[in-house]
Formats: sequence, structure tokens, C-alpha cells
Amino acid sequence: MPETKSFYKSEKFYFILFVLLSAVGILIDIPYCHDGVIKYDSTYQYFLTLHPWNEIWRLLPEDYSPPLYALLLKLVCVIFGHTLKVMRFTNSIVIVGLVFLSMFPIRKAFGAKTGIVAAAGFICTSVNSFLFNEIRPTYLAYFFLTANAVYAYLAFFEGKRSYYVLHGLFTLLCMYTHNIAMLGALAIYILVLLFSVIKKDKKRFLSFFISGCICAVLYLPWLTVVLKQFGNVTDHYWKEDFFPIYKIKEYCITSILYFNSPKLLSAVIENSFSLLFKLLILFFILKNINIKGIKKLSDIKSSPLFSDEKRASYFKGLFVLLLFLFPLLLFEITLRTVYPFVAIRYYLLFTGPAIIFLSIVFTKIEKRIVPILCIAALIANTAVIRIDARASIQTAGFPELVDRIEEENPDGNICFLHSHEFSLGIMSYFFPNATHYVYDGTWTVLNDLSVFPNEPVNIGELDNIKKYTDHFYTFSPLYVEDEATDLAEYFADSPDYVCGKRKRYEYPLTIIIEEVEVKKDAE
Repeated sequence: MPETKSFYKSEKFYFILFVLLSAVGILIDIPYCHDGVIKYDSTYQYFLTLHPWNEIWRLLPEDYSPPLYALLLKLVCVIFGHTLKVMRFTNSIVIVGLVFLSMFPIRKAFGAKTGIVAAAGFICTSVNSFLFNEIRPTYLAYFFLTANAVYAYLAFFEGKRSYYVLHGLFTLLCMYTHNIAMLGALAIYILVLLFSVIKKDKKRFLSFFISGCICAVLYLPWLTVVLKQFGNVTDHYWKEDFFPIYKIKEYCITSILYFNSPKLLSAVIENSFSLLFKLLILFFILKNINIKGIKKLSDIKSSPLFSDEKRASYFKGLFVLLLFLFPLLLFEITLRTVYPFVAIRYYLLFTGPAIIFLSIVFTKIEKRIVPILCIAALIANTAVIRIDARASIQTAGFPELVDRIEEENPDGNICFLHSHEFSLGIMSYFFPNATHYVYDGTWTVLNDLSVFPNEPVNIGELDNIKKYTDHFYTFSPLYVEDEATDLAEYFADSPDYVCGKRKRYEYPLTIIIEEVEVKKDAE
């Protein structure tokens, strides 16, 4: 019996658990590799990866991401094949990495129960459902930034040289993977330097400062490129209205637990989760206060709640919480002072430390049922979101759209006129041999469209389409407010064209598609 107990506390046991949980995490996300629908950002990365190495390096500065993800993805595809399934399955490394963090550094820092709950959180979080089928650096950056936060904590509180090295390494990986992750890594450096000053620890301050300087020097080779990229942002990048604070909270919580299921169920889950969390915090505080021993306000200081051991614990808890809030704060400041390049998926990058913090809180409550309930809620969450995701794909009708266009053009002579890069990327994926037209009003982030197969033909003025083809399809994304991009209305109002019946599709983007023919006397 003692041997059995010692086995469950051994590194061998946690290694076996790491392998099993990694396998479970991969298995429940594998269906996303077979998703028949692809979004624009993924089509861009897919086409970029098909290019040879020298072309990838030429095209990278025209994107707005650092080079590491594109180069790693190309390397994987050279070995295993240039297919969409291979590219998506590469995201499995994120699941494995997060489970590794949970089973080893997080477990050693906060205990076995916290490590196991954190692993369940990383496996079942909605972030996986939002990003696993995406072929973009966001998902990998989410892992790197989480690892950066974990090793920043270990370096600060344990001071081992290996932790400083690993923190610096993951800082570099963040910087060369995603610009928002680079902001997050910078915020974490500011945080550890600030806490070093508070603790009056010169050695710790110098260690982090030197580490940060080394990372800055190693980033110099890419700095000139990223400055050019930022210079293009204001002219060629989308902008969004600022999210109010309560919305930011919603997006960060939504990325952990899924609230886009039916509205009534959503409200029940969200409100219940919020209430449960507050009650647990209250229970935790009350449990640590010796109420009977408190006769006056000054007695509170002598309660177990404010013992030296508890104060040290609270300091560490505050540090973990700020590992989540500080990067988010710097991101918000950047949005409001530099450029509002906000997208909801960027908030997903910051949720790793939030999952760790919640795991710590729930496992600190000395009731075995609490971690069990947390894991059960996470399993239910991942089941709901996967069922809902499959339902969205099945009811979208997008695959039927592709089949219908092919049936209507048995000779293979298919032409598209695009007002927006979203439809350009998606239809270039489904119809790589079709002719794709853009015009002066087509909105695109990219300056160079040669990343796409059969580089799109720019017709100049919109009405010049008559000179190129007498039959084509138009797309109008409904969320694009610029009236110049509403091709359906333009051709419907023109006497030179005959428009077919409009059809609306909701996934992977909300669009209106319309078949258009040029009148013979207008050619």
C-alpha cells in the first residue's frame, strides 16, 4: 500500500498522466482537422505554406506577423505533406505543451490538484474550439505566452538559473511568433521588474533586466521588418471600435467557458459561474478568519487570514492574477494610443494565466468535491461547444454552395469578382483553378496578392469587368459597411447586367452571393 501511494506521487506517474491527458486532448480536437469549412486567415497561411522557402521569405514582410510560425509550418509540411489536415493537426503541439506545463512546472509551483485542474482547463477550454482549426500563429502564441508567464513566476519566486533561461526563451518565441504575444511578454517583464523593486531585490531585478536586454538584442534582425509592417498598418489593416470594459471581461471569460449556446442556457451558465466564483471566494475568506476571536477591528490583523504564511500566499496569488491582467492592460493601452487593430481572437492569447489562477483558487478550498465539480463543468463545456460547432457547420450550407457553382459550370470556366479579401481567400481555396477578379475598391490587408494561386486579376474600374468575362459571381460581406463594396446592389441597379437570385450564407462568414451575366449589347 505505501508503495502504491508513493507511485501516485512519483514523477513516473505524472509523466504517464501527461501522456494520457495529451492523448485525450488531441483526440477530442481531431474532428476540427476534418472541418470542411475554412476561414480567410487560414486560407492565407495555407497558400503561403504552399510557396517555396524563398517565396515565403519574400512574402512574409507583406503580412503582419513575425516569421517563426510560417517557417515551422512549412518545415512540418515538407516532412508530412502540404495538406490542410496536416497543417491543422500541427496545432496538437499546443495541447501537448499546455498539459506539460500543468503536469510539471505548474504542479511543482502550486501542487498536484492545481496541476490536474489546470490541465483539464487547458484541454476543455473554449480557446481550443475557437482556434484549433485555424492555421495562424495565434494558437501557438497562446501557448508561448502562457509558458512565458509560468516561467516568469518560477524565476521570480524560486530564482533558479534554468527558469530565467526558459523565461527568456519563451519571451523570444513570443516575439517571433505574434506581435500581440510580444506585447504580453513585454508586460510580464515590466511586472517582474516592478515586483523586484517592491521586494527591494537588486539581484532579481538585474537578472530580469539583463534577460530582457538579451531578448531585445536578439530581436534586432526582425526589427526593421516589423517597423515596416507597423508603417503599413494604418493604411492596410482593419480597425474596430474599442470594446467597453465589460465586453473585455466577457470575451476573456467566454474564451474559458462557452456562452454562445442557446441564450437561456448561456445566461444560466454565465450567471451561475459568476455566482459560484464569488461564493467560493467568500467561503475561502470566511474559512480563514477566526470570527470568534475577533472582538475589535485590530484583532483582524492577528487572525489566520493575515498570518505571515497567508500574506506570502496572497502575494503569490496577486502575482499570478497580474500575469493575466498586466498584459491585457498593456494591450488595451496600445489599442487606444497607437491603432485600434483589435480582434476578439487576440484576447484569447491572455487567458492561459487566468486558467491557472482559477485553478489555484478552486483547489485552495479544502473540499475534494470542488476540483471534481470544476473538472465536470469543463468536460460539459467542451461537449456543448463541439456539438454547437458541428451544428453551425451543418446548417451553414456553404459546402452546398461550392457544389452548386461547380454544377452550374460543367466546363470549369468559373469567374469570381471580389469586393473583400475574405471571399477572395475562401473561394481561392475551394476554386484554385477559377479566375478571380479584384478591382480598385476591393478591400484587402495585403499589399501583394501573389500569395494566392493564379494571382487575382485587377480590372481597375468596377465596370471594366465587361471586358474580361460575361458571367461571374459576386460576394458582399454583410458586415462591411462601405457601400462601394456592395456589388450586389451595384449590378442590380445597372442596365448592363442581369442578376440572378441572391443567396445568403452564414458560415464561415456572412455573405450575399449573386450570379451576374453581362447583357450582350453591353459587352
